[in-house]
Amino acid sequence: DARLRAREKGSHRDDVRQASVLPRTAVAEPQHTRRRRAGALNAPIQGSAADIMKIAMIHASDALAKAKVRSRIILQIHDELVVEIAPRRSRAGDGPGARRHGARGRSRRAVGRVHRHRLRLAARRPLTATARRREQRRQEKKRGQAMTTLRQVVNVVETLYPLRYAESWDAPGLIVGEPGADVGLVAFAADPTMAVIDEAIERGADLLICHHPLLFRSVHAVSGQDVHGAIVGKLYSHHCALWVGHTNADAAWRGVGQAAADAFGLVDQRPLVPIDDPGSAHAVGLGRVGLLEEPMTLERFAHRVAQALPATNLGVQVAGDLQSLVRRVAVLPGSGDSLFDEVRASGADVYVTSDLRHHPATDALEQARYEASLLSRGLAAPSAGNTGTAGNAVARPALINTPHSAIEALWFRYAPDDIAAAVGRATGETIRTTHITMNTDPWTLNIPCRG
Repeated sequence: DARLRAREKGSHRDDVRQASVLPRTAVAEPQHTRRRRAGALNAPIQGSAADIMKIAMIHASDALAKAKVRSRIILQIHDELVVEIAPRRSRAGDGPGARRHGARGRSRRAVGRVHRHRLRLAARRPLTATARRREQRRQEKKRGQAMTTLRQVVNVVETLYPLRYAESWDAPGLIVGEPGADVGLVAFAADPTMAVIDEAIERGADLLICHHPLLFRSVHAVSGQDVHGAIVGKLYSHHCALWVGHTNADAAWRGVGQAAADAFGLVDQRPLVPIDDPGSAHAVGLGRVGLLEEPMTLERFAHRVAQALPATNLGVQVAGDLQSLVRRVAVLPGSGDSLFDEVRASGADVYVTSDLRHHPATDALEQARYEASLLSRGLAAPSAGNTGTAGNAVARPALINTPHSAIEALWFRYAPDDIAAAVGRATGETIRTTHITMNTDPWTLNIPCRG
């Protein structure tokens, strides 16, 4: 207090430069005095944020008293709300004798409000999404609104997409976040790239749910020297959690596999690789096998697949007789060339997946063609993979290769609404969702080879 009084009496006139106050419209003063005071207030100063705050409080209090403005001032330094100064209502006893104690002290103790004014420092940065989110949470708590915690949301999400469905090599779940943090907005995206993280933060997301892992392989450091460490640091510093649903979401009911199969128009679906879960009311497992309502040519079906996918530069590749009719379809979003045997056993006419490598795909096609030739010559019996009669056999399955992130992004046709509804049922609270549709496919140009 002694330092503040000394500063008020004279020394603060040399130090105060950058704080802005309400105009003293009610006090008449010479023009040269106003210019000198304005120059002093707008010149740069050196000092800590706390010093600037104290100086600004003094001037804000003086401005309120001299201008006789009965309104509240909110003093804000950078992104943080630090203090409110409000004049009190006049009452008996506030006479000339009371003025001797100083208007500054009265305005600090006062209550009452007519209008809100915001006192900003000249160097104050625009509010970031994080700061806006903090202020929103503060107001909601002030109004007594209950908030859903990250732990509650994660419990609900992992009920919809159980971690026990994940492959043994996979490690989905909560990657970044404090379990007790509040969650009001959940963002969804296929990949946790730096650009996606920046977009989620800009939108004010408290939680980002992605399909692909941030840390796909073992790591021993998350420092700023590595992009994954930088992403973890950025998420924590902006209070945005990250949850990943990978192969567990592939296998779940209304998960990635079912969302893709539904988008391609398949009916009578079943898992390609079933998972035995007595606790599930629905059949679950990797991939889907289903029927088209009506047979169509391979070429026409490939166009249907391409139209259902988000836009990418890579596009869709097709292998097989384009005019052959297809009806039974196997779908496995993501890398699928390890399941050719299961696809052949399913009797699928065409297999829709991603990341087909040259050798596995060539071997599968060559085997299908050879079996079809044996069947056509009457040298082999029909099998699940190749049906028909002698002289009339077609190599199956044909192959449709899709962009990896694009086919898996079809999950977000269901996930945002499913998760929001499930959280509402479990907690009674409402969360908001937003889908980041950014193209995260790595390829930027696809040039056909014409040599």
